[in-house]
Amino acid sequence: MQAVIACDNIDTPYTPYERLLVIADIHGGHKALVALLEEVQPGPGDLLVTLGDYIDRGPDSREVLAELRNQSARGKSVHLRGNHEGMLLMAMSPAPGMADMYDRNAVNDAASPAGNMHMWLSNGGLETLESYCRDAGATAAKSLTGLKKALHGSYRLGMRTRADKEALIRYAAELAAVIPPEDFLFLRTTCVDALVSGRFILVHGGYSAHCSLKEQSLATLHWGTPSAACTSLSETLVVGHQITRRRLPMRVGSILYLDTGSACVADGRLTCMDLLSLQFWQADQAGRICHAGKLKSLS
Repeated sequence: MQAVIACDNIDTPYTPYERLLVIADIHGGHKALVALLEEVQPGPGDLLVTLGDYIDRGPDSREVLAELRNQSARGKSVHLRGNHEGMLLMAMSPAPGMADMYDRNAVNDAASPAGNMHMWLSNGGLETLESYCRDAGATAAKSLTGLKKALHGSYRLGMRTRADKEALIRYAAELAAVIPPEDFLFLRTTCVDALVSGRFILVHGGYSAHCSLKEQSLATLHWGTPSAACTSLSETLVVGHQITRRRLPMRVGSILYLDTGSACVADGRLTCMDLLSLQFWQADQAGRICHAGKLKSLS
């Protein structure tokens, strides 16, 4: 599957916005997301960009996607896909061909329905399904219980038997109905894989300085890390995916890292940064603004 790239004023080094607001990996942290949006108040002169990994691990993936769909409907926002969205689409999407979303020789592509499901559930997908099943009724709850038992068996036995694989597929098919079509549509159609805006290149995960943006593979953009040569790019490369050690935005040469551990580590925070002023805000998982600051100039 070819990467989808959004190019905004690609021929000019300047952005036509008052603020270019970027939020990195949210991971089901709905309270933190709402707190940041209320704090920064994106306006008609701003562009809001989210870098992917909206789901998994945290408790409220369903609510996060609903909020991002609302932001998208209002306009002036761009939403990227991350590796967790890729895993969900390969595991649960009713669209044909999603098992081939990544190259078959990519290390992170199990290339089988049961393998894709196991991989997603093992990386926080279970928490995402729980968020959808909270208000979905007794049938969904029963399927979720069955899925947990099948997943436990697959951990214990290494998914050796055909019965293990069939159980995962059966329960996944039953639970796919709890994810509304508009969420699949948002992840498959609204979201893109990279954004170019003025002097900024925004991706979820990795980037190779030796390839053009159009030549980057989905496996690199979603799962990778910036190559060492990216520190000397003429543009600023803005990424998520790798949690910063001090839970603060971090700059290494031309690379700006914004994943500060939302819902993934005990002291994780969700960060929003205005790339034009380098002002940033952070919220904890309880939905409290816990820090604000300004990064030193990128020049």
